Amino acid sequence: MDRIFNQLLNVKDTVVEDVCIVDSPLRPEPVLEVRVRPRRGMLRCSRCGRKCSGYDRGGGARRWRHQDFGCWRVELVAAMPRVDCPKCGVVVARVVFLQIGVHSMGTIFQQHRRLVSSRNCVVGSAAFFLVIWS
Repeated sequence: MDRIFNQLLNVKDTVVEDVCIVDSPLRPEPVLEVRVRPRRGMLRCSRCGRKCSGYDRGGGARRWRHQDFGCWRVELVAAMPRVDCPKCGVVVARVVFLQIGVHSMGTIFQQHRRLVSSRNCVVGSAAFFLVIWS
């Protein structure tokens, strides 16, 4: 199952641990929440990119907006471990699935959003991407 979500979400070098629909009264609509973690041996320094040993589990989970999956808003949730880099010291590990590159989902999502925004009004584009325009 995690291989299917890895391919659908285009998250490389990560393991999809859990996928669930979160319907909370604090949210306007349900969200497809995908919990991910880096593959073993993939911890790297966020500053210099060296492979490093883990230091601790970090300060909790963080969330990133992902491209919508059908009618569902998608959020990636991951713990942010820290690494002990011999050059940089103790820093937050690199977030593998957010690396800037030609095929990263963040870049594809941004390009898609720019294209839709350039051809539509601001309010319509914001509604399409389920974001608040202020």
